[in-house]
Amino acid sequence: MSEYSFSSSRVKPLQVYHAYGEKILSQYYSKVVNAPTEPGKPAVSIPEEWSKESKPEQLANTQPITRVAIIGGGVAGLHAATLLGKHFKVDVYEANKRIGGRLFTHKFENDSAIGTREQGGDYDYFDVGAMRFPDTEVMKKTFDLFDELGIPLIPYRMLGKKTWVAFNEIRYRRGELPPWKTDPFKVGVSNGGKVPDEFATRSPSDMLNDVIGPFIDELIRDRQAGLDLLFKYDHHSTRSYLTEKGYPQPVIDYIETMCFGTGGYDRALAETVLEELCFRYNQKDPEDLKWKCVEGGSRLIPLRMVERLQSSEYSENVSIFTGHQVTAVDYKEVSTNVSPVLAISGLRAAHAPGGRASFNEVYSHVIFAIPPPCLRTIDLSTCRLDYAQRSALRQVSVGPSCKIGMKFKTAWWNKKGIRGGQSSTDRMARTIVYPSHGDGKSTVLIASYSWTQDATSLGSLMQGRGTPEEERLKELMLADLAYIHAKDGIDIKFLREQFQDMFAWDWTHHPYSMGAFGLFGPSQFDEFYRALTRPAAEGHLHFVGETISTTHGWVAGALESAERGVYQILKLHKMSTSKDDYCHNAVKDFKDEWAPVLGVNRVLLKLQLCVSLKLQIEEFHLPEEEEGGERGEGGEEESL
Repeated sequence: MSEYSFSSSRVKPLQVYHAYGEKILSQYYSKVVNAPTEPGKPAVSIPEEWSKESKPEQLANTQPITRVAIIGGGVAGLHAATLLGKHFKVDVYEANKRIGGRLFTHKFENDSAIGTREQGGDYDYFDVGAMRFPDTEVMKKTFDLFDELGIPLIPYRMLGKKTWVAFNEIRYRRGELPPWKTDPFKVGVSNGGKVPDEFATRSPSDMLNDVIGPFIDELIRDRQAGLDLLFKYDHHSTRSYLTEKGYPQPVIDYIETMCFGTGGYDRALAETVLEELCFRYNQKDPEDLKWKCVEGGSRLIPLRMVERLQSSEYSENVSIFTGHQVTAVDYKEVSTNVSPVLAISGLRAAHAPGGRASFNEVYSHVIFAIPPPCLRTIDLSTCRLDYAQRSALRQVSVGPSCKIGMKFKTAWWNKKGIRGGQSSTDRMARTIVYPSHGDGKSTVLIASYSWTQDATSLGSLMQGRGTPEEERLKELMLADLAYIHAKDGIDIKFLREQFQDMFAWDWTHHPYSMGAFGLFGPSQFDEFYRALTRPAAEGHLHFVGETISTTHGWVAGALESAERGVYQILKLHKMSTSKDDYCHNAVKDFKDEWAPVLGVNRVLLKLQLCVSLKLQIEEFHLPEEEEGGERGEGGEEESL
């Protein structure tokens, strides 16, 4: 992130995120509603606008909610269970032996006097996944959750004048960095580098902001005009747009290295613009943005969510199964109003209660709350995902990220005046994060936090504890720490003596994540958001998760997506039941109790149900079904 700053009270970043998603869906719906039916396909009429009178009658043919399976025990899955679990039977299936998904805190153990392993100290931990939360308007839903659950928060120090900035074999304390006009890292041509001197004497973040700023200015001045401008260049990556604006490649490489991560500017231009809007809105100085972290680690968030689901308010309806990997979901055509329509099957791990075995259950609805790449390991061949949905699951970009935590005998960095914050470098470690928790008592630091190509390179060395590759990784990280802190009198011999343990994690190579967070390329947000915010299996199978939200990459996005998915399920439930049926008014109750943030307006989400209806009938129904053909007595009327 750069240091772009601006001030205005006329626009809220969250509204821009939502308006961006709304523009995607509204433009797409206009295309679908006006598209001619292909020859030989059943004709499906959907309304140009939503109303009680114009909604397709087939939407009422979905199965009422009787029992829901939620696949994935991260924030999105647990939140969906919370939203549904007071009124409906809900089973949560998590393949891992722990709950929380990418909210994962590792706590180091200590060696006892007799050589056994014992519980580590209170502060001997680091967050392998989400670790810091900016207190911004975009993240309000997350902080509301913290308040509901009583999550203990402490200040997170993002910067720090005593931390280090080390690039191009040159080191400075962050608080002593010379003016950019002096070319402090000697990247200019006249200093032997490749960056033209007129660029080398400018701040990298200022150069980025010169290009990004006009988009943000327009979004502030006139949101609709700003969105039109952003969509005009949606086909651009950040790199290609910087090229179009006249920046030479060495300059773009320099900005990318200093402001993001290697290869990071292959992401969509819109991603960069929206991120700047989120984090720099109304911030005149980078340190004005206040960050928080969870005292005890972010693992407390899913643990508290589970505690709520185990309370008397939920316990009769909600069950959570860890070590249960779903391998297939089989969709059965709706035949009666009481028959489950989705059969799930999978494998139970040896560590789960009951030991290793297969399992099979039936449900009226399934919610997938796992990263899209993981969905490809599950057999959904009968679930009637349309072509765009199948393509989205294959193509969606979930970016790589790695963290390497190290435990030392002492918090040696404290003696040099470093309390929290992070150091940055172009060496393999890339970002070193010092603990904000423990008030100086933690002896654990994140020796490396990396993403994009930097994470891909480091991940290749994460082959498991005790392997030669991990020993090499340890030495590389100790060498980087020694180099970055050399002016503090730290050398590798000292660090080897101080070293006690290491825990390395690569999110891309973990089978239950296959990546860290949504990081979309040009035009991908448009393609994937519109494909995965509508159901499959004729209204009975839904997709949620931070990747399928307007604020992907954050807990707030996971919460938003869960509320969006639950809203669509409840809306179909209302249409498929009468006023006297159980929970017919669940949509109203949902809105009254939870004040959901859906990402886009409700009308567009209802129109997404119409798109799902049209595309699934056109692809999976034969024309003669309309007259009682092969797939059921009611043909098309028995579908969604």
